[in-house]
Amino acid sequence: MIIVYLQFAIDGGWLHRSEVIFAISVFGELICTRRRRKRETARAHRRKIFGGQQSSPSLTFLPPCPNGSEFRVQFPLIDLMTAENPPITTTVYVIGRARSRGRGFTIVELMTGIAAVAILLALVIHAATAVRTASERASEMASARSLGIAWAGYATDHRGAVLPGYASGFEAVDANGDSIATQTVPIAARRWPLRLAPYLGHNLATLYSGPNRDYATEIDTLPDDESLYAVSAFPSFGMNSVFVGGDENFGGYSNIFLETFGRFYVDRLSSVQRPDRLIVFATSRTNESTPGSTGPIREGFFRVLPPGWTLPLWADEYDPADPASAGFVSPRHRQGESEEVAIVTTVDGGVSTSTIDELRDLRRWSNAANAADWVMAPIGP
Repeated sequence: MIIVYLQFAIDGGWLHRSEVIFAISVFGELICTRRRRKRETARAHRRKIFGGQQSSPSLTFLPPCPNGSEFRVQFPLIDLMTAENPPITTTVYVIGRARSRGRGFTIVELMTGIAAVAILLALVIHAATAVRTASERASEMASARSLGIAWAGYATDHRGAVLPGYASGFEAVDANGDSIATQTVPIAARRWPLRLAPYLGHNLATLYSGPNRDYATEIDTLPDDESLYAVSAFPSFGMNSVFVGGDENFGGYSNIFLETFGRFYVDRLSSVQRPDRLIVFATSRTNESTPGSTGPIREGFFRVLPPGWTLPLWADEYDPADPASAGFVSPRHRQGESEEVAIVTTVDGGVSTSTIDELRDLRRWSNAANAADWVMAPIGP
């Protein structure tokens, strides 16, 4: 079973074949050394009994001595000078135990065995961890794909108009068709998750995947108003609402901003120039327990910010202890040996992984960006 598992890990690229061969060769050498020592011990024992002869064809074992702790052997003494003389037999007492016990392992053999087993276990654990990591990444990528399909379904039903990211004046309803704005704080209805819920079959647990999948169970125990607020604020994925769908906190739906910068965010599918590149959703994290307050870092936040807007929004260096340093994007998955990546969904429904450095390219965030370090500027008088 271990061999099959190791072969699977090698085929999947999580282990190098040389590592497995080295561990197996060490373990095999230990076994061979043990067998050689047993054979050498047996030969030495025979030489001790027969005076250098490897065997005696006329060896006769006699009944054991009365004390039971010794045994007797009888072998011929042949007159080498006269071959015709019959052999003279004699009885020799050989001191020893009637039942010999196998010699134990030496310290070197024991330590070598422990090292070999430790190497094999380390390889198996490493492979198991890699398999589990890949499985979690694949599961969350499937959730991201479902989210992209629901987002596209909204645009289809609204004649090409995309889902508003953060805006008032857009109704959100529950499974019974009742307005959500009257069931919880009004700010929750401004966020995209509750407006996208009908396209997820009102299965709010769909918004949770990866490390905060268990949070969906916790939300079910909350009162309706609190659970609706939590769903609106802390889904597993954040939306690129600044440049896709519009965000009231960043100039969206503001006549002043539109007159100054033009239509800087996408509000219709037909206006997207590179649907395979423009990001809609990304894995997210935050340390905001409520708007304006900070607390422990948690995975999941409704908004991800682009690297730049009218000014840079990301720090020069990503700080894992500060989610805002990368616009609340969460590189919570590992790819390869140590590469940390985030999962992103694009306008065309594609799902991929990207590092924080790869996501610093503004052309992946804004439909109007023409350079990686682009910053939004006024369109003129």
